[in-house]
This record gives sequence, structure tokens and C-alpha cells, in this order.
Amino acid sequence: MIVEELSPRERQIVTLVALGYTQAEAGEMLGISPRTIEGAKRRAMDKLGMSRRHQLVRHVFRAGWLDELRHDPFPDEVIVRLTADP
Repeated sequence: MIVEELSPRERQIVTLVALGYTQAEAGEMLGISPRTIEGAKRRAMDKLGMSRRHQLVRHVFRAGWLDELRHDPFPDEVIVRLTADP
């Protein structure tokens, strides 16, 4: 199976999901509806060949997408970077 690359917005949403934000919280942060969050999450999971949320979260951590967040002393600034338009 060929894994498609995620769009910047899909990656942004997947990262927020991996950080534990609900669809409603992520939607509010990004100024979009929770339903849009769900759709983007589902597309990302389809592209990555995953069917469960925990698989997606594990992928984010294993791929190192959160590495920069581990060393950031200002988590609020990280959220601003994550929620900036891609």
C-alpha cells in the first residue's frame, strides 16, 4: 500500500488530536467546525492506512512530529504555531 502525504492542514489537525484535544476544542482553536476536524482526521487516517485513533496517535509520536514540542518552554506559543494557517 502506498501512503499518501498529508496536507499541512491534515497534519495540523492530526497533531492536535494526538495532543488530546477534542474535535470541538481543535475546531475552536482553528476556527472550523468539529465536523471539519472529523473529516480531516478521517482523510488522514485513510491516507495512512489506519482505522483506529490510537494508531494515528502512535504514528504522530513515532514519526517525531511532536519533538519540537517536548523542548518548548512556552506551550502556548506551540499551540499558536500549530493553529497558524498552514
